[in-house]
Amino acid sequence: MRRSRPPSMMREIEKPKEERPDFNFGLRPRLIQAGQEFKLICCVQCTPTPKVTWTKDGRDITHNEHYMCQYSSGVCTMEVQSAMVSDSGTYTCIAVNELGTEETSSYVVVEGMTLP
Repeated sequence: MRRSRPPSMMREIEKPKEERPDFNFGLRPRLIQAGQEFKLICCVQCTPTPKVTWTKDGRDITHNEHYMCQYSSGVCTMEVQSAMVSDSGTYTCIAVNELGTEETSSYVVVEGMTLP
């Protein structure tokens, strides 16, 4: 026979406080050499979990093969395996949930290789 706990021993499960997205670690400007890998990282805090989108110069790159975008446990990353001069531009990470929208941006410069 299974015993039930008396009400005084039962714990009430608290629902996490809902909050709008807030980047507690934003994107930083970067200078990259062509041909090198680079990764942009930022951290967002919010409940419920946000939908995260990455843009370059205002265009969505979240599902573009050239860019690897990920979100896990508040950490947003965007990675390029081999940078090209055309990867220079303004990158923005946008986090959206039911309570609001927040974004952080960074300008990335990719320098071409110079011949001696």
